Amino acid sequence: MNEICTNAKEYLGGLVTDLGFDLTVGAEWNDEGCLLNLVGEDSHFALAENGELLDAFEVLLFQVYGRQLDREHRFVVDAEGFRQTRKAELHAMPDLLQIRFARTEGHLPSAYSIPPNAGSST
Repeated sequence: MNEICTNAKEYLGGLVTDLGFDLTVGAEWNDEGCLLNLVGEDSHFALAENGELLDAFEVLLFQVYGRQLDREHRFVVDAEGFRQTRKAELHAMPDLLQIRFARTEGHLPSAYSIPPNAGSST
């Protein structure tokens, strides 16, 4: 594992402990950068509000260690596979939209139609 990732794991582990969360931090270096995974009784707190706490931890890690990362790498903080699930959902969206479009026989529902005077400035 990368030294930056090891340092980030220790920093995040100390932070979640100081905040009083019952969480442990695992880390692994991959093609994206440093993946940090939160596991424990309090993981649901990290997932609240659509994972805002995960985002906040990523911002903190980037502020502390970001200058040491190459441009193509980043910190990804996850808990209970939340990020992976969201990524899979995003990858599935084009297929779902294509199926929905085919069901309408190539016609967009009226909710997606553009009003006739939408571009005029009169």
